[in-house]
Amino acid sequence: MHAFDALGDPVRRRILELLSDGEQTSGALTSAIRAEFGISQPAISQHLRVLRECGLASVRAEGTRRLYALETAPLREADAWLERFRGFWGQRSDALGTELARGRRELRLGRRHAGGDAHDAAHDAATNAAITAAITAAINAAINAAINAAADTAVTLPSTQPTTDGPTRKNGQMSDFIDMINQVHRAVGTRDLPEGDARTVLLRRTYDAGIEDVWDACTDPERISRWFLPVSGELKLGGHYQLQGNAGGEILRCEPPRLLRVSWLFGENPGFSEVEVRLSPEGEGRTVFELEHVAVVPPEFWDQFGPGATGVGWDLALLGLGLHLRGEMLDDPSAWEQSEEARELMRLSSSLWGEAYRASGAPDDVVNAAVAGTTAFYVPEKPQG
Repeated sequence: MHAFDALGDPVRRRILELLSDGEQTSGALTSAIRAEFGISQPAISQHLRVLRECGLASVRAEGTRRLYALETAPLREADAWLERFRGFWGQRSDALGTELARGRRELRLGRRHAGGDAHDAAHDAATNAAITAAITAAINAAINAAINAAADTAVTLPSTQPTTDGPTRKNGQMSDFIDMINQVHRAVGTRDLPEGDARTVLLRRTYDAGIEDVWDACTDPERISRWFLPVSGELKLGGHYQLQGNAGGEILRCEPPRLLRVSWLFGENPGFSEVEVRLSPEGEGRTVFELEHVAVVPPEFWDQFGPGATGVGWDLALLGLGLHLRGEMLDDPSAWEQSEEARELMRLSSSLWGEAYRASGAPDDVVNAAVAGTTAFYVPEKPQG
């Protein structure tokens, strides 16, 4: 994504202006943008994600906070691209200045016999100031026009974003959770298998933890129970596992510390369903985590829910893993699942999976129906009274 894609949006330009004053927490940016533009917290988080993806902003962890900073390299690239047009502005403004100067000289020659030199000097100064202001305004307008033209292919955020009815936690955890959800790259696809036409959902994000630590968190039964669900069985290659109240299956591949593949089965006739986790180191103390779920899904089920049926659940699982790797946990997971905070995250996740579905080529009406079905399933309307 080019810098112009981000600069074409006024919200993102305002975020960059705020960051030009120095590092800002995600909470501070959210408060400022909501006050100025009146948009929801999830919408702001998506703007921040766009800025990160095009390299205009970076983020670092400081405890439970996320601090954003301005990155100037893409701006220098944009400035270098605009440089080729400055010659046109310079030539035209020089020509304009020459003609105005010629006119002023002729006017002075006509007035000099009337002793108007002092008046002419003052008039010239005012005229020069007006010319400078006009040229500056014209150049700024040209720059904005160039930016807007270059941004025709920019990422378009959903016009309707979910809003939060309740306050965020005092420690900024809600904003932190939204950032973590937005850090995930999502992709939707298909695969031709002997068992039938399969659907795929892919999640990718980077954790600030070493590959050995992430692998241990995903394969040690005691650690799995802390961020996901209690697991039992013969946890080795060829063995079988069972997650409490959830899926079970066989361990199909296990290549520490980089790859784990398992069958992921529910009920008496589960059909084909496999989950593969892939890990790769990214620098020192960071790990790229990929999870791909491949399943042959009944058409009527996919038409109703799309990728969000499993995608929302995996988003929440990766959120739990991220907290675990940071040494944190929810005080009461069961209570949190019923909170407005959790409902907000699931609405956001459902919307983001809709965008991934649309990016795969699905028509808008199909995507909208799937998002509505997924959201209604995960976030049902609360009973009145």
